[in-house]
Amino acid sequence: MTTQAVMTTASAFAAAGARVRVASRAYALALVVGAVAIGLLLPAIERWGQSALAIWLHQEDGVLESIGALACLVAALAFLYLFIRSRVAGAKAEGRAPAAKAVAAVSDPEKLGDKPASLRPATVVQWPAKSEGHAPAAKVTASPSAFVRSRLPMLGLALLLLVMFGEELSWGQRLLEVPTPQWFASQNIQQEFNLHNLRWFHPRLTNNRLKLAWLIASAAYLGALPLVALTWRPLGERLRMLRVPLASAGVGLAMLVSVALYFWSTAAALRSQDLIAGHQAGEAVETAIELLYFVLALETLLRYRRLGMLANGARLAVAFAAVVVVGAGALGWRLLEIARQPAAPFESMAWKRRAERLLRNGQEPQALRALERSIDIWHDNDSAQFQAGAIRLEQGNWEAAMRHFQAVLRISPTNAAAHNGLGIALFRQNRRLEARRHFEAALRVEPGFAAARENLEAIDSLPP
Repeated sequence: MTTQAVMTTASAFAAAGARVRVASRAYALALVVGAVAIGLLLPAIERWGQSALAIWLHQEDGVLESIGALACLVAALAFLYLFIRSRVAGAKAEGRAPAAKAVAAVSDPEKLGDKPASLRPATVVQWPAKSEGHAPAAKVTASPSAFVRSRLPMLGLALLLLVMFGEELSWGQRLLEVPTPQWFASQNIQQEFNLHNLRWFHPRLTNNRLKLAWLIASAAYLGALPLVALTWRPLGERLRMLRVPLASAGVGLAMLVSVALYFWSTAAALRSQDLIAGHQAGEAVETAIELLYFVLALETLLRYRRLGMLANGARLAVAFAAVVVVGAGALGWRLLEIARQPAAPFESMAWKRRAERLLRNGQEPQALRALERSIDIWHDNDSAQFQAGAIRLEQGNWEAAMRHFQAVLRISPTNAAAHNGLGIALFRQNRRLEARRHFEAALRVEPGFAAARENLEAIDSLPP
C-alpha cells in the first residue's frame, strides 16, 4: 500500500470518528435540552398567564403523569424482554453454532475484539481456538441459576419500573374508580392508594422522604454512574460484565441537569411559599426522569441487538412495536378523555392559585373575592372552600366559616383539618358537644393532629 493510500485511509477513519463524536454530542445536547424544556414547561406556562392550562397538564392521572407512566411501563417491559430473551439465548448456547456467537451469548455483551486469551474474562467460558467458521460452541460452565443471576440487574430494573408505573397512577385507583381503603385514607397524605404519599414517607407537603431517596438513587444510577464509568474504564468493563445496563453520557448529563432543576425549583418555591408552583415543577421533572429511563431501555435494546445478543431481531421489533402501539393507544384514549373534561374545575383552580398569591402579598380582601369567584365557578373545589373557611374563621365570621367547612366535608368526609376548623367555629358559638364530635373525628382520621388534640383538651378543661 502506498503512503498516499495509507494517508487517505487514515483521513477517512478520522473523518468517520469526527462524525461519530459530533453525532454523540448532538444526541447528548438534545437530551439535555429536552429535559430542561420539560422541567420548565409548567412554570413557563404559569408565567405566560395560563394557570388553567398548567393545572390541566399536571392534574392527577393527567397528561404529564400519563406520559411518565407509559414511559415506565414500556421501559419495564423492554427490560423484562431482555431478561427473558437472555435466558433463552443462554439455554440455546449448546450444540453447533458460530464460536464468536457462543462467546457473545455467555460473556460480556460488549465486543471482545482480538485480545489475547490471558486478557479476556475466563470465569465463564474458555476461548475457542478458532474464530472463523463453525465450530463446537463453547461449553457453558455456569449453571442455569447462575446464568439467570447474571441478568438480575435487568429483572430488578423491570420490577422497579413497574412499581414506578403503578405508583404514578395510584395503581389505577382513579381510572377504575376504586374507593380508597379506610387505612390508606387515614395514613396517606393525599388519601390515595399508593405508597409514596404515606405519612411514614411523606409527613408534610414539603417533605417526601421516599421521593427524595428515589431522586438521589436515580441521579446516582442514571446520572453519575455512566459518567464515572466513561472516565474510569475498569469500572465500566466490570459493570458490563455484570450485565448492568449503563446509560449513555447524554442520558447521564440530562439526568443530573433534571435533578438539579428539581432542587432549584423546590428551593425557589419554598422561598416564595408557593408550594403549588413547586409541586408543578416537581411533577414536570419527574416526567423528564421517567422518559430518561425509557431512553435507557431503548439504548440497551439497541446495544444488545447490535452486539448479536438478541437472536431474532424481527421478533423483537414486532414485540416492542406492539407494546408501544398498545401503550400509545391507551395514552391517546386517556388524553381524549382529559380533553373532554369540563373547563370549570381548571378555571376554578386558577382563581384559587390567584387567591394564594394575593394572600402571600397580604391582600386578604382581594384573595377572599378570588376564592368566592373560584367557588362560584366550581362549588366542589374543596381546597378553595377550605381556604375561604380559614379566612372567615380568622375574621370571626363563624357562620360563614361553618358553611365552607361543611362544604369541604361533603366533598371529602375524612378531611381532618376541615373537621378541626368546623369544631372551632362551633365552639366559638358555644356548641361544645358538636365541636367535640368534630375534634374527635379529626383525631380518628389523623391521630397525630396536635391542634385538634389541644382543642379537645381545652373543651375538657372547661367547667360543665
